[in-house]
Amino acid sequence: MARLPKLPPRNPVRLANSIVSPLAAADPSISRLTPSSPNASPSRSFFNYFFPPPRVNPDPEIPPPKPSYWSDPESRLETSRNLAEAPIAPTIQPGELPRLVASRVACMRSGEVVLRDMNMSVYEGDGVLLTGPNGSGKSTFLRLLAGFIKPTAGYLMWQGHSLMNPDVYDMYRVNVHLMGAKDAIKNSFTVDDNVRTWAVLEGTEDRVAWALEAVGLKHLSREPASILSMGQRKRLQLARLLAIPRSLWLLDEPSVGLDLEGVALLEGMVEEHRAAGGIAFVATHTPIQLSSCFHLRFPVRDPRTFAM
Repeated sequence: MARLPKLPPRNPVRLANSIVSPLAAADPSISRLTPSSPNASPSRSFFNYFFPPPRVNPDPEIPPPKPSYWSDPESRLETSRNLAEAPIAPTIQPGELPRLVASRVACMRSGEVVLRDMNMSVYEGDGVLLTGPNGSGKSTFLRLLAGFIKPTAGYLMWQGHSLMNPDVYDMYRVNVHLMGAKDAIKNSFTVDDNVRTWAVLEGTEDRVAWALEAVGLKHLSREPASILSMGQRKRLQLARLLAIPRSLWLLDEPSVGLDLEGVALLEGMVEEHRAAGGIAFVATHTPIQLSSCFHLRFPVRDPRTFAM
């Protein structure tokens, strides 16, 4: 294999045994630095061109310039005092900024527009009631908030950061409880184990017994989950909400299968969660009493016109 020739060393321009800088070659007034020219003008030498000597004030009556911030320690100290005495901007109190923001969110499923132009700002302690006919997009909206579906357009933000950022989503998802149509209950597990399995992962195992007692299932804690009725399975899902505290609840038809006492229990849980600063989205077809909540109505979706 042929070897490439070596490149010549990158030396200054050599002219007639003289070393001339490129700047001196372009400007003849700059003296050449040659061994034979010791009497070169120091004011126009190559070194003094870039590092000129300090200028002497020709007029003694003109005061010298004031020391700059970088050259005088006293000037830096004075600037620091001025900054320390400056008025402090008002601090933002907790709850003044929205925790969750949706801006022009749209979602398509199987080529059809399910959601379009969804805009909202949700603060600590807010409750949002989702109503609408079947197929209007309530469950899709909750799954989108949970991060299982990505918006086709628009963006979601949590505490001022976009959920499209993987790092932000990792911090967001540990704050979310999604209670969907599928209960995710293992029939072969006991009632206690169905809650404790998740609580152990979160480090809240000490809340399991209290949560089961709160929903009225403590007497069935050692029984297999396969014997539970539909309403009792729904109560078991509510026990998970209590055993593993998270700030954002996404509840899809939580009152289905519950008796009147169970619905009252659900309403009380949501109110206490909001009073502690939590946020609750509740999608329902049955009346649920929530104080000072927002009502988000989903209209009938017409797939023929691709509009809501």
